[in-house]
Amino acid sequence: MDDWVFVDTCIWSSFFTKPSSPEKRAVDELLDADRIALVGPVVAEVLLGVRRTDKRTGSLHACAKPITSKRTGTLGGVLLI
Repeated sequence: MDDWVFVDTCIWSSFFTKPSSPEKRAVDELLDADRIALVGPVVAEVLLGVRRTDKRTGSLHACAKPITSKRTGTLGGVLLI
């Protein structure tokens, strides 16, 4: 098993707002590998920064969609510490 990687708020900000950023690519890879770890304050900061709807599509932002992890059974393959 690979080590967990802590992803802080500034990286999530780039992940959600800059689709071509290196941060987005790195987080995508970590999510696919089911290796992301978070703490409650980071989750709160990210959720506070999420707009209720995506301006381009009118749908809820991607982070609001629950995804079950095969390994942990947690939201979006993210380990909440």
